[in-house]
Amino acid sequence: LQLYRVAVQSKLESSMITFNSVISACETAAEWEKAIQLFAEMLQSKSEVDTFVLNTAISSASSISKGAWQIALHLLSFMAQGKVESNGITFSAAISSCEKEGEWEKALQLLSETVVLAIDPNAFMFNAAISACEKGGKWDKALHLLYAMLHSNLESSTITLNAAISSCEKGDRWEKALVLFGLMAQIKLESDTITFNATISACEKAMNWEKALQVYSVMLQRSVQSNTITFNAALSACMKGGRWASALHLFSGMASRKVERDTISFSTAISASARGCQWEIATYFFNVMMQNRVESDALAFNATIDACGKGGEWEKALQFLRIMVHNTV
Repeated sequence: LQLYRVAVQSKLESSMITFNSVISACETAAEWEKAIQLFAEMLQSKSEVDTFVLNTAISSASSISKGAWQIALHLLSFMAQGKVESNGITFSAAISSCEKEGEWEKALQLLSETVVLAIDPNAFMFNAAISACEKGGKWDKALHLLYAMLHSNLESSTITLNAAISSCEKGDRWEKALVLFGLMAQIKLESDTITFNATISACEKAMNWEKALQVYSVMLQRSVQSNTITFNAALSACMKGGRWASALHLFSGMASRKVERDTISFSTAISASARGCQWEIATYFFNVMMQNRVESDALAFNATIDACGKGGEWEKALQFLRIMVHNTV
Protein backbone atom coordinates (compact mmCIF):
# COMPACT_ATOMS: atom_id res chain seq x y z
CA LEU A 1 0.00 0.00 0.00
CA GLN A 2 2.88 2.39 0.82
CA LEU A 3 4.54 1.56 -2.51
CA TYR A 4 1.26 2.35 -4.28
CA ARG A 5 1.05 5.73 -2.54
CA VAL A 6 4.62 6.53 -3.60
CA ALA A 7 3.76 5.62 -7.18
CA VAL A 8 0.72 7.94 -7.15
CA GLN A 9 2.68 10.81 -5.65
CA SER A 10 5.40 10.29 -8.28
CA LYS A 11 2.70 10.43 -10.98
CA LEU A 12 3.57 6.97 -12.21
CA GLU A 13 0.89 5.33 -14.32
CA SER A 14 -1.23 2.87 -12.33
CA SER A 15 -2.29 -0.13 -14.30
CA MET A 16 -5.15 -2.56 -13.72
CA ILE A 17 -2.61 -5.06 -12.37
CA THR A 18 -1.36 -2.46 -9.86
CA PHE A 19 -4.83 -1.81 -8.47
CA ASN A 20 -5.69 -5.52 -8.42
CA SER A 21 -2.54 -6.39 -6.52
CA VAL A 22 -2.94 -3.64 -3.93
CA ILE A 23 -6.66 -4.29 -3.34
CA SER A 24 -6.02 -8.03 -3.05
CA ALA A 25 -3.24 -7.38 -0.54
CA CYS A 26 -5.58 -5.20 1.56
CA GLU A 27 -8.27 -7.89 1.57
CA THR A 28 -5.77 -10.60 2.53
CA ALA A 29 -4.57 -8.45 5.43
CA ALA A 30 -8.20 -7.86 6.52
CA GLU A 31 -7.82 -4.16 5.71
CA TRP A 32 -11.26 -4.00 4.11
CA GLU A 33 -11.67 -0.25 4.66
CA LYS A 34 -8.53 0.44 2.67
CA ALA A 35 -9.64 -1.96 -0.06
CA ILE A 36 -12.93 -0.07 -0.47
CA GLN A 37 -11.09 3.26 -0.36
CA LEU A 38 -8.77 2.12 -3.15
CA PHE A 39 -11.75 0.98 -5.19
CA ALA A 40 -13.26 4.45 -4.84
CA GLU A 41 -9.96 5.93 -6.01
CA MET A 42 -10.06 3.71 -9.07
CA LEU A 43 -13.47 5.08 -9.99
CA GLN A 44 -12.34 8.67 -9.41
CA SER A 45 -9.27 8.17 -11.59
CA LYS A 46 -11.54 6.66 -14.25
CA SER A 47 -9.43 3.52 -14.27
CA GLU A 48 -11.01 0.49 -15.85
CA VAL A 49 -12.31 -2.01 -13.31
CA ASP A 50 -12.64 -5.72 -13.91
CA THR A 51 -14.38 -8.69 -12.30
CA PHE A 52 -11.50 -9.36 -9.92
CA VAL A 53 -11.53 -5.82 -8.50
CA LEU A 54 -15.30 -5.78 -8.02
CA ASN A 55 -15.31 -9.24 -6.46
CA THR A 56 -12.64 -8.12 -4.01
CA ALA A 57 -14.58 -4.94 -3.22
CA ILE A 58 -17.79 -6.92 -2.54
CA SER A 59 -15.89 -9.42 -0.42
CA SER A 60 -14.22 -6.61 1.53
CA ALA A 61 -17.56 -4.87 2.05
CA SER A 62 -18.95 -8.03 3.69
CA SER A 63 -16.67 -7.32 6.66
CA ILE A 64 -18.64 -4.18 7.49
CA SER A 65 -20.87 -4.64 10.52
CA LYS A 66 -23.83 -2.80 8.99
CA GLY A 67 -24.83 -1.91 5.46
CA ALA A 68 -22.62 -4.52 3.77
CA TRP A 69 -25.49 -5.96 1.74
CA GLN A 70 -26.42 -2.52 0.40
CA ILE A 71 -22.87 -1.93 -0.77
CA ALA A 72 -22.78 -5.40 -2.33
CA LEU A 73 -26.01 -4.81 -4.27
CA HIS A 74 -24.78 -1.40 -5.39
CA LEU A 75 -21.56 -2.94 -6.71
CA LEU A 76 -23.51 -5.69 -8.47
CA SER A 77 -25.64 -3.03 -10.15
CA PHE A 78 -22.46 -1.20 -11.14
CA MET A 79 -21.17 -4.42 -12.73
CA ALA A 80 -24.37 -4.86 -14.75
CA GLN A 81 -24.36 -1.25 -15.94
CA GLY A 82 -20.68 -1.34 -16.81
CA LYS A 83 -21.06 -4.72 -18.48
CA VAL A 84 -18.45 -6.25 -16.18
CA GLU A 85 -18.90 -10.02 -16.03
CA SER A 86 -20.05 -11.43 -12.71
CA ASN A 87 -19.33 -14.98 -11.62
CA GLY A 88 -19.81 -17.43 -8.78
CA ILE A 89 -17.36 -15.58 -6.56
CA THR A 90 -19.31 -12.36 -7.10
CA PHE A 91 -22.62 -13.83 -5.98
CA SER A 92 -21.08 -15.88 -3.16
CA ALA A 93 -19.66 -12.69 -1.63
CA ALA A 94 -22.89 -10.74 -2.20
CA ILE A 95 -25.12 -13.42 -0.68
CA SER A 96 -22.72 -13.70 2.26
CA SER A 97 -23.13 -9.94 2.84
CA CYS A 98 -26.91 -10.37 2.96
CA GLU A 99 -26.61 -13.35 5.29
CA LYS A 100 -24.68 -11.43 7.92
CA GLU A 101 -27.57 -9.01 8.38
CA GLY A 102 -30.39 -11.52 7.94
CA GLU A 103 -31.51 -10.01 4.62
CA TRP A 104 -33.08 -13.27 3.51
CA GLU A 105 -35.21 -11.78 0.73
CA LYS A 106 -32.19 -10.18 -0.93
CA ALA A 107 -30.19 -13.38 -0.47
CA LEU A 108 -32.89 -15.44 -2.21
CA GLN A 109 -33.18 -12.84 -4.95
CA LEU A 110 -29.45 -13.05 -5.64
CA LEU A 111 -29.55 -16.85 -5.61
CA SER A 112 -32.33 -16.84 -8.21
CA GLU A 113 -30.36 -14.38 -10.36
CA THR A 114 -27.56 -16.92 -10.72
CA VAL A 115 -29.97 -19.14 -12.66
CA VAL A 116 -30.87 -16.28 -15.02
CA LEU A 117 -27.20 -15.49 -15.57
CA ALA A 118 -26.33 -19.17 -16.11
CA ILE A 119 -24.05 -19.17 -13.08
CA ASP A 120 -24.06 -22.50 -11.29
CA PRO A 121 -25.01 -21.92 -7.63
CA ASN A 122 -22.54 -23.56 -5.30
CA ALA A 123 -22.73 -24.94 -1.77
CA PHE A 124 -21.35 -21.72 -0.29
CA MET A 125 -24.22 -19.70 -1.82
CA PHE A 126 -26.82 -22.14 -0.49
CA ASN A 127 -25.23 -22.18 2.97
CA ALA A 128 -25.25 -18.39 3.14
CA ALA A 129 -28.84 -18.17 1.88
CA ILE A 130 -30.03 -20.82 4.38
CA SER A 131 -28.26 -18.96 7.19
CA ALA A 132 -29.89 -15.70 6.05
CA CYS A 133 -33.32 -17.37 6.26
CA GLU A 134 -32.46 -18.73 9.68
CA LYS A 135 -31.53 -15.26 10.94
CA GLY A 136 -34.66 -13.85 9.36
CA GLY A 137 -36.87 -16.44 11.09
CA LYS A 138 -37.92 -18.08 7.81
CA TRP A 139 -37.65 -21.75 8.64
CA ASP A 140 -39.82 -22.83 5.69
CA LYS A 141 -37.56 -20.98 3.23
CA ALA A 142 -34.49 -22.49 4.85
CA LEU A 143 -35.85 -26.02 4.47
CA HIS A 144 -36.87 -25.37 0.87
CA LEU A 145 -33.30 -24.31 0.11
CA LEU A 146 -31.85 -27.28 1.94
CA TYR A 147 -33.90 -29.83 -0.01
CA ALA A 148 -33.19 -27.97 -3.27
CA MET A 149 -29.51 -28.19 -2.41
CA LEU A 150 -29.70 -31.92 -1.72
CA HIS A 151 -31.72 -32.47 -4.91
CA SER A 152 -29.02 -30.66 -6.89
CA ASN A 153 -26.43 -33.09 -5.51
CA LEU A 154 -24.47 -30.22 -3.98
CA GLU A 155 -22.40 -31.32 -1.03
CA SER A 156 -24.03 -30.19 2.20
CA SER A 157 -22.06 -29.79 5.39
CA THR A 158 -22.54 -29.66 9.12
CA ILE A 159 -22.82 -25.87 8.76
CA THR A 160 -25.69 -26.31 6.28
CA LEU A 161 -27.71 -28.58 8.54
CA ASN A 162 -26.93 -26.53 11.64
CA ALA A 163 -28.42 -23.43 10.03
CA ALA A 164 -31.51 -25.39 8.94
CA ILE A 165 -31.98 -26.93 12.41
CA SER A 166 -31.53 -23.52 14.04
CA SER A 167 -34.19 -22.07 11.74
CA CYS A 168 -36.61 -24.81 12.87
CA GLU A 169 -35.72 -24.15 16.50
CA LYS A 170 -36.45 -20.44 16.13
CA GLY A 171 -39.64 -21.23 14.25
CA ASP A 172 -40.89 -23.61 16.98
CA ARG A 173 -40.74 -26.58 14.61
CA TRP A 174 -39.18 -29.15 16.94
CA GLU A 175 -40.36 -32.17 14.95
CA LYS A 176 -38.70 -30.90 11.78
CA ALA A 177 -35.55 -30.15 13.78
CA LEU A 178 -35.48 -33.79 14.90
CA VAL A 179 -35.99 -34.97 11.30
CA LEU A 180 -32.99 -32.91 10.18
CA PHE A 181 -30.99 -34.16 13.17
CA GLY A 182 -31.69 -37.73 12.03
CA LEU A 183 -30.93 -36.82 8.42
CA MET A 184 -27.39 -35.86 9.39
CA ALA A 185 -26.69 -39.41 10.49
CA GLN A 186 -28.24 -40.80 7.30
CA ILE A 187 -26.03 -38.72 5.02
CA LYS A 188 -23.06 -39.27 7.33
CA LEU A 189 -22.55 -35.69 8.45
CA GLU A 190 -20.87 -35.15 11.80
CA SER A 191 -23.05 -33.47 14.43
CA ASP A 192 -21.24 -30.90 16.55
CA THR A 193 -22.06 -28.90 19.68
CA ILE A 194 -24.11 -26.37 17.69
CA THR A 195 -26.16 -29.21 16.17
CA PHE A 196 -27.07 -30.68 19.53
CA ASN A 197 -27.68 -27.32 21.20
CA ALA A 198 -30.12 -26.22 18.48
CA THR A 199 -31.95 -29.56 18.54
CA ILE A 200 -32.23 -29.66 22.34
CA SER A 201 -33.40 -26.03 22.35
CA ALA A 202 -36.08 -26.90 19.78
CA CYS A 203 -37.36 -29.66 22.10
CA GLU A 204 -37.16 -27.34 25.11
CA LYS A 205 -39.35 -24.74 23.44
CA ALA A 206 -41.93 -27.45 22.79
CA MET A 207 -41.65 -28.51 26.46
CA ASN A 208 -40.70 -31.99 25.25
CA TRP A 209 -38.28 -32.99 28.01
CA GLU A 210 -38.15 -36.63 26.89
CA LYS A 211 -36.84 -35.80 23.41
CA ALA A 212 -34.48 -33.20 24.86
CA LEU A 213 -32.92 -35.80 27.17
CA GLN A 214 -32.77 -38.35 24.36
CA VAL A 215 -30.80 -35.95 22.18
CA TYR A 216 -28.55 -35.08 25.12
CA SER A 217 -27.97 -38.80 25.70
CA VAL A 218 -26.85 -39.20 22.07
CA MET A 219 -24.53 -36.25 22.60
CA LEU A 220 -22.89 -38.06 25.51
CA GLN A 221 -22.63 -41.31 23.55
CA ARG A 222 -20.83 -39.56 20.70
CA SER A 223 -18.55 -37.70 23.11
CA VAL A 224 -19.52 -34.32 21.68
CA GLN A 225 -18.43 -31.40 23.86
CA SER A 226 -21.33 -29.92 25.82
CA ASN A 227 -21.39 -26.35 27.13
CA THR A 228 -23.51 -23.99 29.21
CA ILE A 229 -26.03 -23.55 26.37
CA THR A 230 -26.48 -27.34 26.16
CA PHE A 231 -27.23 -27.75 29.84
CA ASN A 232 -29.41 -24.65 30.11
CA ALA A 233 -31.64 -25.90 27.30
CA ALA A 234 -31.90 -29.40 28.80
CA LEU A 235 -32.44 -27.95 32.28
CA SER A 236 -35.25 -25.72 31.04
CA ALA A 237 -36.91 -28.63 29.20
CA CYS A 238 -36.98 -30.71 32.38
CA MET A 239 -38.12 -27.78 34.52
CA LYS A 240 -40.99 -26.97 32.15
CA GLY A 241 -41.93 -30.64 32.01
CA GLY A 242 -42.10 -30.93 35.80
CA ARG A 243 -39.08 -33.24 35.94
CA TRP A 244 -37.36 -31.44 38.79
CA ALA A 245 -35.19 -34.43 39.78
CA SER A 246 -33.83 -34.75 36.23
CA ALA A 247 -33.17 -31.01 36.15
CA LEU A 248 -31.20 -31.15 39.40
CA HIS A 249 -29.22 -34.14 38.10
CA LEU A 250 -28.26 -32.12 35.03
CA PHE A 251 -27.36 -29.11 37.15
CA SER A 252 -25.02 -31.16 39.34
CA GLY A 253 -23.56 -32.67 36.16
CA MET A 254 -22.45 -29.21 35.09
CA ALA A 255 -20.15 -28.96 38.09
CA SER A 256 -18.70 -32.45 37.59
CA ARG A 257 -18.05 -31.71 33.91
CA LYS A 258 -16.60 -28.30 34.78
CA VAL A 259 -19.16 -26.48 32.67
CA GLU A 260 -19.76 -22.89 33.74
CA ARG A 261 -23.07 -22.31 35.51
CA ASP A 262 -24.49 -18.88 34.74
CA THR A 263 -27.54 -16.92 35.89
CA ILE A 264 -29.85 -18.94 33.66
CA SER A 265 -28.45 -22.24 34.99
CA PHE A 266 -29.02 -21.31 38.64
CA SER A 267 -32.38 -19.67 38.05
CA THR A 268 -33.68 -22.71 36.15
CA ALA A 269 -32.38 -25.14 38.81
CA ILE A 270 -34.00 -23.06 41.55
CA SER A 271 -37.27 -22.93 39.58
CA ALA A 272 -37.18 -26.72 39.17
CA SER A 273 -36.62 -27.07 42.94
CA ALA A 274 -39.59 -24.79 43.59
CA ARG A 275 -41.83 -26.87 41.34
CA GLY A 276 -40.73 -29.95 43.25
CA CYS A 277 -41.44 -28.21 46.56
CA GLN A 278 -37.77 -28.59 47.51
CA TRP A 279 -37.25 -25.33 49.42
CA GLU A 280 -34.02 -26.47 51.09
CA ILE A 281 -32.41 -27.27 47.74
CA ALA A 282 -33.69 -24.01 46.25
CA THR A 283 -32.21 -21.90 49.06
CA TYR A 284 -28.96 -23.87 48.90
CA PHE A 285 -28.62 -23.19 45.18
CA PHE A 286 -29.40 -19.52 45.74
CA ASN A 287 -26.69 -19.26 48.40
CA VAL A 288 -24.17 -21.02 46.12
CA MET A 289 -25.16 -18.59 43.40
CA MET A 290 -24.36 -15.65 45.68
CA GLN A 291 -21.11 -17.22 46.90
CA ASN A 292 -19.93 -17.76 43.33
CA ARG A 293 -20.84 -14.13 42.56
CA VAL A 294 -23.19 -15.16 39.79
CA GLU A 295 -25.63 -12.35 39.09
CA SER A 296 -29.07 -13.11 40.54
CA ASP A 297 -32.15 -12.11 38.58
CA ALA A 298 -35.84 -11.72 39.38
CA LEU A 299 -36.52 -15.33 38.33
CA ALA A 300 -34.03 -16.68 40.87
CA PHE A 301 -35.47 -14.57 43.70
CA ASN A 302 -39.09 -15.30 42.81
CA ALA A 303 -38.45 -19.04 42.50
CA THR A 304 -36.62 -19.13 45.84
CA ILE A 305 -39.39 -17.18 47.56
CA ASP A 306 -41.97 -19.46 45.93
CA ALA A 307 -40.13 -22.58 47.12
CA CYS A 308 -39.96 -21.26 50.69
CA GLY A 309 -43.64 -20.35 50.58
CA LYS A 310 -44.62 -23.83 49.41
CA GLY A 311 -42.52 -25.32 52.20
CA GLY A 312 -44.21 -23.14 54.83
CA GLU A 313 -40.95 -21.27 55.45
CA TRP A 314 -42.49 -17.79 55.50
CA GLU A 315 -39.70 -16.18 57.47
CA LYS A 316 -37.14 -17.30 54.89
CA ALA A 317 -39.43 -16.18 52.09
CA LEU A 318 -39.65 -12.70 53.65
CA GLN A 319 -35.90 -12.68 54.16
CA PHE A 320 -35.27 -13.30 50.45
CA LEU A 321 -37.92 -10.73 49.58
CA ARG A 322 -36.10 -8.10 51.67
CA ILE A 323 -32.80 -8.97 49.94
CA MET A 324 -34.54 -8.68 46.59
CA VAL A 325 -35.91 -5.22 47.43
CA HIS A 326 -32.54 -4.12 48.83
CA ASN A 327 -30.76 -5.21 45.64
CA THR A 328 -33.50 -3.47 43.56
CA VAL A 329 -33.94 -6.60 41.42
